[in-house]
Amino acid sequence: MDVVNHLCKEFGISRLTLGIAGLKDKNAITRQWISIYKSALKKI
Repeated sequence: MDVVNHLCKEFGISRLTLGIAGLKDKNAITRQWISIYKSALKKI
């Protein structure tokens, strides 16, 4: 969540415009996907 909050602050977008998804477990290499709502792309 730190990265999501940082991106929102850096680009001046609402937290509601970002979606996050991913699986994590203690012993795995993991990935986190972040999506950006279409209208927020203009600000980036």
